[in-house]
Amino acid sequence: MSLASRFALVVAPLALLAAVAQAHAAPKTVCTITVNSADEKDAFRRHLPPGEYRFVELLEPGRRDWLRSACRQGVQCDALLVSGHFNAGDTFYSDKVSATDHLQVDELERATCSESCPGVFAHLKEVYLFGCESLNPDATRYASSYGESGRDRMRRLFANVPAIYGFYSSAPVGPTASMLLDRYFAAAPRTEIASGRPNRGLLAAFRNNHITLVSGLAPGEPGAAHRREVCTFYDERRSAEEQLAFIHRLLQRDRAQVREYFERIEKLVQSFGELDRQAPTFARALAEISADDAARERYLALTRENARPEMRVRMIALARRLGWLDERAERAEQLRMVEELLARNSLGYAEVELVCSLNDRRALDGEGLRLRVAASPSLANAAVLACLGNGEARARVLRALAAGDAADARIAQAYLRRRPLDATELRAVAGEVARMNDPRAQARALETLALQNISDRAILEELTRWFSAAKSIGVQRAIAEVFIRSDPAAIPRLELAGALRDHRLGPRGGSEDLVDPVEVLRHLEIGRVPDAGEAGRARVGNAARHVGDRLRLEEPVLVAGEKQHRHAVAGKRLGGDANRREQRPDRRHRVRGIEPGDPQVEVRARRIAQLEPAREHHVGDRRAGPERHRAGAIGGRERRIEPARSSAQHQPLQPSGMRECERQAGPSAHRLADEVDLVDAGVVEYRGQVPGEMTRVQSIRCAARSSPAAMVVDEDPA
Repeated sequence: MSLASRFALVVAPLALLAAVAQAHAAPKTVCTITVNSADEKDAFRRHLPPGEYRFVELLEPGRRDWLRSACRQGVQCDALLVSGHFNAGDTFYSDKVSATDHLQVDELERATCSESCPGVFAHLKEVYLFGCESLNPDATRYASSYGESGRDRMRRLFANVPAIYGFYSSAPVGPTASMLLDRYFAAAPRTEIASGRPNRGLLAAFRNNHITLVSGLAPGEPGAAHRREVCTFYDERRSAEEQLAFIHRLLQRDRAQVREYFERIEKLVQSFGELDRQAPTFARALAEISADDAARERYLALTRENARPEMRVRMIALARRLGWLDERAERAEQLRMVEELLARNSLGYAEVELVCSLNDRRALDGEGLRLRVAASPSLANAAVLACLGNGEARARVLRALAAGDAADARIAQAYLRRRPLDATELRAVAGEVARMNDPRAQARALETLALQNISDRAILEELTRWFSAAKSIGVQRAIAEVFIRSDPAAIPRLELAGALRDHRLGPRGGSEDLVDPVEVLRHLEIGRVPDAGEAGRARVGNAARHVGDRLRLEEPVLVAGEKQHRHAVAGKRLGGDANRREQRPDRRHRVRGIEPGDPQVEVRARRIAQLEPAREHHVGDRRAGPERHRAGAIGGRERRIEPARSSAQHQPLQPSGMRECERQAGPSAHRLADEVDLVDAGVVEYRGQVPGEMTRVQSIRCAARSSPAAMVVDEDPA
């Protein structure tokens, strides 16, 4: 027998045994976290053989600790597929207002760092991140709260994972991603999934959609030591006093490293509970930090050098928590910062809001009279002094409200948001506003009055007469918003209903997409009239449903809030430091910027609450209601913010094949479910600088996503 024949006799059985072993190998586990769209997950399930792959949905809707629950079940994932909006931030989230489920990247990092979830992440071979900017390498454009790019953070989080797929820019919308996956699976071998090998076919299928591939951080790379330190912040095996000792060691380093870790130190210190603080070992560890004068001086010097006032306030607060400042010293540091701000003479809305928030408890009242600052013509400087209890400065701010200057009106709005008018001041200011001749300036002033939640019937009666006499639709809309936010019990309902019926000015252009506060108010007030009768209430129900549908309550909507700190149109972070792009003042009139707490972005949750009772009386065709606005069935149109352009979170198809939403300067601001400082779910309207100019909001195909499924182990892809 020849040598070749003998070799064949040996190899053939081995090959047969290998084939049999592969046929009986345990199926690979594809874990999914479906925060937003299930399209990507469903595409994988359609094409992967059920005998070779099983799917486990880790997210349990409505359960806050779903990731911990998944870890306790001992699931071992070979591949992980995450679907949700991201934008290189801190959270994967849904675009549906009603959705509360989300994925905090901090939770992922806790699970991977503390070894509290060894099964889920220890054996990963591939990760698929279907979210915008999930692997964006540019931290100067989009970054987490720690200042990291999406790519750097994901590489550290999924250390040692051979293949991590994501998007360095905008990602395809769910249906588009599903179509591309169908196209890929039609030509690719199924065994490529969860193999850990670079998947060239998948990269080719998404080549026009900003896909990229990286590997997890390896032990020998330069960032490995940094990863070990970051993981210490999340290591649940360490006691509170051990974590505090770790913080102390970091604070003893040079100022650059202290600044690098500040956000993590701040978050960890805030996480210590009362039981932790009562422990004698914790008290000793804290006392060691408090007694470290050298670390204290370095930290306070770093604090005073920080050019961002909102960051400086946070650093001062941390120094107080660490025992480096008592109450009096903390107040002195805050006033030192305020003096420096006043000396710059370049304050704006955000700085006024910040200083007023420092004195919410009025502990700094009277300091506005003692600050050693030169007199300034700036109204913002006066508003800051008024925030600190200066009565003369307050009077100047109130006079400016009716003076007609747009910039001064915004400063007054910022101030009065924290320091409302009393009843006497409200009547006086309302009288001055009534005598204004410029309709646009008058509408701006009315916007500020609307934020006062008026409950004075005499003022509301006067506003009713103003509405009837108004010659500007902008003024009428501003008055309508005053009523929408006012105490319903104080509204003269019959008189207002008559004014709305007889004196309403027609909307410009007659567009059905225009969200008109006068129209909303008209339906609400007719519904409140006591003698309307059942038939009248039914008609109001139909009308309110129509208005609600125009508000698109069930569709994804834009929201903004203080903690998100993203420009709602240009995607730029507010108050960014030197490594982030700043919004240029000379562009504000075009991009219509939004600042934290900006009164030009208002939640309509109250409006929705008022519309809901009227909807119950609807007697018409219910197909015109929310059913026709469910996610994934919204007419195939793109939602745009006009005249300013909203950014596309995802890319729909184009006639030439790969269709993309327009590439914008960045993401629009979306609701985050667990951020307590954010406005809580409603309908948000984005208004321009001219009051009464409401944004046309069309349906958004780029953000339509479906609800996540419960956590299941599903062997059947059908």
